[in-house]
Amino acid sequence: PDPLFAIQKMKDIMAKDGYISFEVGVVGGISTFWYKLFPLGLPQHRWLYSEKSLKKLLEQAKLNVVHKTTHSLAPYLFLKKISGLVLIGVLKRLLNPVIGKRAAMFVDLHNNFTNFLRYSVGRYFPNLGPLTVLYIAKSEE
Repeated sequence: PDPLFAIQKMKDIMAKDGYISFEVGVVGGISTFWYKLFPLGLPQHRWLYSEKSLKKLLEQAKLNVVHKTTHSLAPYLFLKKISGLVLIGVLKRLLNPVIGKRAAMFVDLHNNFTNFLRYSVGRYFPNLGPLTVLYIAKSEE
């Protein structure tokens, strides 16, 4: 519930010359087009960060960004909308009684494909709309 407090806790246990690595969803400060088309926000995200608000948070936390990669969620969101990737989750529930432990295979397939779209494909898309940002940061203190 308190991102600044959470970062401070991470810094407290970090080695003197250590780094903090984390992922943040950027769904704030984007065009309303995205909100009309996709269910962005709660419960997936407690805070609707924009890139501007993230910069401010990192400054307040006294963190210097050492490395940052930005990944567009557009490929994942559009393909999910068009192809109905959610069907994999439904199939898993329907097939679970029939194939038992093998149903986990569908979950793994879905997760791998989702991660591929979010991180491998999304990295090369323009930063339009919702994003996932991966940070590596070092304490200023």
